[in-house]
Amino acid sequence: MIKGSDPGRVQRFMAEDVKGALRELRSMAGNDTIDVATDGAALRIQKLSWLEAPDLLQAFCDLGRRVADGYLDAAGTEQDLSAQDARSPAHDCPVCGHPVTGSAKTCPSCAALHHPECWQLNDGCGLCGAE
Repeated sequence: MIKGSDPGRVQRFMAEDVKGALRELRSMAGNDTIDVATDGAALRIQKLSWLEAPDLLQAFCDLGRRVADGYLDAAGTEQDLSAQDARSPAHDCPVCGHPVTGSAKTCPSCAALHHPECWQLNDGCGLCGAE
């Protein structure tokens, strides 16, 4: 079962790569039950069985990363600014004050751009304090 308050976001989240990763997670050892839940900016991916072999744990992490990337893409909270138009002004990170290029974290409350490391270091937005 898949449900969400924003059907468009759910549809974007369920891209083919995410669907494939979810199918692979379900087929891993133990049972076919996985739980994927979000709460604000948090994402939880849980396999309801033990993964005792290192290769299974590594596979779970790799597949979980694909699901997390799909969630971030659908939520619009991370973007790649490496192809930023040269005519547009650089966005300065409110935490460190340096221009944000490459991977960026966007505050869901005020849309301020941050370096992902600065967002994590500051435990959220350096402008409005959102987490």
